[in-house]
Amino acid sequence: MTHKDQASQAPRPHPSRENQPDAALATAPSASPWINPDPILDVHDWSAYSGLPVRKVRQLIDAQDVAVVRVGRRVYLRQSEADRFLDECTVPVRQTARRSGRR
Repeated sequence: MTHKDQASQAPRPHPSRENQPDAALATAPSASPWINPDPILDVHDWSAYSGLPVRKVRQLIDAQDVAVVRVGRRVYLRQSEADRFLDECTVPVRQTARRSGRR
């Protein structure tokens, strides 16, 4: 076999991998059909989502002002708990009468 003949032949896969799809052609796994509507976040993710500092989130957990999910020593919080807490802390805007006159 000449060098030219060797170059024209495609490399053969290992016999144990002949029936497997090529890794480059394999598609990514499809998304799960069930999406969690209320994800569980760790302290740092919950802090980023709520806009509160991590230290404040830990203070809220220690004071038991927010519900937590404990798995061993790890602490997780539900995203809905951040929404509930922020709704609870929200102060409504006071409606004022518009004044006429100088601006």
